[in-house]
Amino acid sequence: MADARKTLPNTIVFSGLFFFVAIHTALALTLKDNGYKDLVVAISKDIEEDPNLIDNIKKGFTLASGYLYEATRYRAYFDTITIVVPETWKSKPEYLISSKESFENAHVRIVEGGEAYAPHVRNLVRCGQQAAGQMYLTPIFLDGQSNFGEPRRTIVHEFGHLRYGLFDEYAYEGKDPEAYLAEDGSTVVATGCSKAFSESIPVYKSRRDRTKCTANDDYAKCYAPSWKGTKGTASIMFFQHQKQIIHFCDSGNNPNTQHNILAPNRQNKRCKESSWYFMSRHEDFANENNPPGSTFRSTTPTFKVVQTRIGRVVLTLDVSGSMSGDKLVQLRQAARAFTENVPDSTPVSIVTFSNGATAIVTNRIVNDPADRQYIISNLPTAVGGFTGIGKGLDLSLDIITGVSGSHAPSAGTIVLITDGEETTSIRPVVSEVLPRIRDTEVTVNAIGIGQGASKLLEPLSKSTSGTFYFSPVNSALSQAISTLREALLTIILRLPSSSQSLTKESLLIQIYSSSVKLKAGENSTAGFTIDSGINTTIAFDWLTAVSSNEDLPNIYLTSPSGQLYQFSNLSFNLNFQTAELLPPASDEIGDWQYTVVNPRTFSREQVIAVSVSTRSTVEDPVVLAAQTAQANATYPNPVIIFADLTKGERRVAGASVVATISLPNNRIIIIDLIDNGNFPDSYKDDGTYAGTFTSFDGDGKYSVQVKASAAASQAQAVVFNPPVRMDPNATVNQRPLPPPTPVGKFLRTTSAGAFELQGYTNEDLLPPVDISDLEAMPSSWDRDYFAVTLQWTAPGDDGPNGNVTSYDIVYAGKFEDVRKFTSNVTHVQAGDVVDGSLDPLPGGLTESVTIRVKPSEQQRQNNDLYYFGIKSTDDMNLTSDVSNIVQLKKPALQPTATPSSNAAMIKVNEAALLFGLLLLLVLLFR
Repeated sequence: MADARKTLPNTIVFSGLFFFVAIHTALALTLKDNGYKDLVVAISKDIEEDPNLIDNIKKGFTLASGYLYEATRYRAYFDTITIVVPETWKSKPEYLISSKESFENAHVRIVEGGEAYAPHVRNLVRCGQQAAGQMYLTPIFLDGQSNFGEPRRTIVHEFGHLRYGLFDEYAYEGKDPEAYLAEDGSTVVATGCSKAFSESIPVYKSRRDRTKCTANDDYAKCYAPSWKGTKGTASIMFFQHQKQIIHFCDSGNNPNTQHNILAPNRQNKRCKESSWYFMSRHEDFANENNPPGSTFRSTTPTFKVVQTRIGRVVLTLDVSGSMSGDKLVQLRQAARAFTENVPDSTPVSIVTFSNGATAIVTNRIVNDPADRQYIISNLPTAVGGFTGIGKGLDLSLDIITGVSGSHAPSAGTIVLITDGEETTSIRPVVSEVLPRIRDTEVTVNAIGIGQGASKLLEPLSKSTSGTFYFSPVNSALSQAISTLREALLTIILRLPSSSQSLTKESLLIQIYSSSVKLKAGENSTAGFTIDSGINTTIAFDWLTAVSSNEDLPNIYLTSPSGQLYQFSNLSFNLNFQTAELLPPASDEIGDWQYTVVNPRTFSREQVIAVSVSTRSTVEDPVVLAAQTAQANATYPNPVIIFADLTKGERRVAGASVVATISLPNNRIIIIDLIDNGNFPDSYKDDGTYAGTFTSFDGDGKYSVQVKASAAASQAQAVVFNPPVRMDPNATVNQRPLPPPTPVGKFLRTTSAGAFELQGYTNEDLLPPVDISDLEAMPSSWDRDYFAVTLQWTAPGDDGPNGNVTSYDIVYAGKFEDVRKFTSNVTHVQAGDVVDGSLDPLPGGLTESVTIRVKPSEQQRQNNDLYYFGIKSTDDMNLTSDVSNIVQLKKPALQPTATPSSNAAMIKVNEAALLFGLLLLLVLLFR
C-alpha cells in the first residue's frame, strides 16, 4: 500500500478529502407497511411562540405525505410525525412531555430565516445513503410566503436528499452549465431531468437576450428558464415546482421519466445513475420491502406535539475489579467534571455495578454548589468483582421510571461507562434489559474505557438514539484522560435540557482539551485562546498518583495580561488528582500559555491533561458540534468525520478544523476537515467541515476528537443559502441576505464519538475514489490538432492518502464510449501532453494538464463534439470508476495554434523566407 504521508513521532498528518461511510445522529426513522414512523420535526428556541407554525407544519407535511406516496409509486408516506416545541414556549395541556425527541436529534429543524432562506439538507455525501445532517425549513417557507413554492413539493424534494441520498439535477449557477449539447453536436439542451422535460425547455443566449442559443454560442453560459408547456412528468430533483412533475427520474425508456444521463448536473457527476435507481436499492424498498400499496390509502399523518423537559440523568458506572488503577482515576475525574457542569435543575443519580448494582445517589436535583458537592463526594473510590452491565442498566431504569420493573415511557438519559465485557452469569444481561430500555424510550450514551470494553456498547447506544464514545488507556500521546472528560461534556451539550431550554448566556462551551505523556524531567508547553465567557475552568488532571508533594506536576500558567499562576496558586484536589484555576482569574479573555513539568524526583511517566470550558457571555457564541461515522465500521470502508461550526442561526466559514483519531496501537492521526465543496463536503463555505479517515491499523476501537480555530480576521459568520431552484411563479419580494460578519479569534474542541473497526487486513483493498469535478476548456488548435486543458482534484491512493500511481485519460465522440471505456476511445499518451504532466499529484491538489486531441474521421462527422473522462489506478492496480464525463465542441474558427505547432510553423516560414531571398539574389546576379 502506497504511503506518502508525513510521519511525525507517533503522529501521521494528511488532508481529508474523499469517500464515505454515512452516519445520522437523528432518531431512528423506519418505513413499515408503506408508512414512515416517528419523523421528528423540531422548532428552534430562537423562534417566537406561534401556534400558527404548528398548524403550518401539519398542513405542509400532510400534503407532502400524499405527494411522496405518488412519487414513490405508492410505496411510502409519512405515517406518524412528532413536532417538538422548545421549552422556551409556554406549557400547554396538549403538549406531551418528552426528553427523547429534541432539536438536536430531529430529522427536520425549523429555524429562523427570511423569504430567501432556502430549504436544504446538510451533509449529503453519498448516493443512495441517508444524509448525515438534517432538513432545514423556515416558518416563512411553511406559511407559503417564500420564493420556494408549494411547501409540499419542496419538502419531498428535500426528503429525497435526506432519506435516499439524491443529488440535485438542475445546474448550480456559477458552478454547473445551464445547458449542454446533445450528441448531434447542434442541439442545445437545458441541464436537467427527465429527458423529455429538459429537451422541451427553450434555451436562450442570456437572461435578457431571448434569442435561441445555438451550438455556435457559448452554450454552457446560455440561460435555460423553466417554461410552461414543457413535456415530461419528472423529475422532482430537477424542477418540483412545475405542476406536472410527480415522479423521480428512472432508468427506463419512457421519455417522460427517463433519466438524462448526459446532463452535467450533480446527480450525474457524483452518482452516474438515476434517482430511482438508488431509491429502488435503498433498504426501504430493496428485496421487495414495502411493495406498492393501495392508491386509495389515506396518507394523512398522525401528529403529536411534545415539549422537551429536563429528564432524569443516571451515571451508571462500572466498579468491577478491572476498573482499578488509572481507569478509576479517569472515571472519577470525568464524573466530577460532568457533575460540575450538568445544567441546573437536572435530577442526577449514580448507579454502580459489579456483581450487583447499587444506587449511591438517587435523583439529587442540582440547584446549588452544595448539591453538586454531595454528588461528587459519593463518587466511587473502590472496585472489585465482575461486570454486571445489565444489572446496572436495570436499576438505572427503575430510578428513571420511578417504579421497579416499569416499562412506561419516561424522560431520562443513562450514561453508561464500562471497561469490559459483561459477565453473562450475572442476570439480567443486556439483551434481557434492552426491550425495557426501548419501551421506556430512555436514551443510553455508552462510553468504553480501553480496547477490552464490551462490544455491546455501540449497538446499545445506537438502538436507543444515543452516542458511543471510547476512551483509550495509556495511549502514546495520552488521549486517556481528555477523551473521557470530553465525552461527558459533549453528552451534557446533547441533553435536551442543554440544547433548547438553557439561556444563551449559560451555554457550556468546550474551548480546549489536550494531554501529554511526560517522562521524568520532561516538560511540555502549549497555549489556548479564551474569546469570551464566565465561570471558566482551566483544569489540569494527572493520571498517576504521587506519594509526596515533590512528585506533584509543576504547572506554570500565564494569563493574557502576563499574570503567572503556579501549582500553589491553583485550587487542587489530591483525591481526584486535579488542579484548577477558577473564576474570576480564569475568565480573562485572550491568549493563555501553560507549561507542565514531570519533576525529576518522580521516576515514572506521568500523563497530564489540560481542559478549558466556559459559559458563554455573548449572544450566539461560536459552537462546535462533531460526529463520526457509524460506530461499527468494516474494513476497508472509509470513515467520514463531520464538524458543524455555528453562531446562532449563522454558519461559521473560513475556520481551521482538524480531527485527531486515536488508534488501537497507541498512535494518533490528524486529518484536516475541509469546507471547500469538494467531496465529501457538500457546499463551499457553509460552516460544515468534512474529512475522511482510512489509515486503519487493526481491529478495535478508534476515538475521534475535533478542534476548530480561527485567527482574528480569518472566519466569518454567514447566512448560508445553498443553490436551490426557486419557483419562477413566486411573487415574494426577495430581500438580500445579511452580509458576512467577522467572528474574531476563537478555539473550540469537542468529542466526535468513536467507531469500532472489524475485518482489518494488511492489504490495500480500496481503489481510488472517482473524480467528480473534471472540467475541460479549449486551449488552442491548428488544422490537425487542437489543445484541451483538463482540470480536476487529485484523488489519493486510499481516500485522501498519498498519490495514485497513474491516470488513464480518454476521449471519444460518443458519451457511452467514454462511460464504458469501449475500444472506440482514444487513450492520452505522454507524447500528447502540451503542458503539465500525467504524473499524479498528492491527493487534494489541483491537477491541470493540456493535451493535444487529434480528431478522428468519426468525430469529424459528429460535428467535432468530444467527451472526456478519467480513471485512476493505485500501486495495487486497483482502478477507480470513470470520472464525471465532460463534453467539449471544437469551434469552427481556428485561432492560435498549439505551442508545438507554432514552433513548427515558425521554422517552416523562416525556411521559406530564406529560400526566397536566395532565389532573388540568384536572379539579380545572373
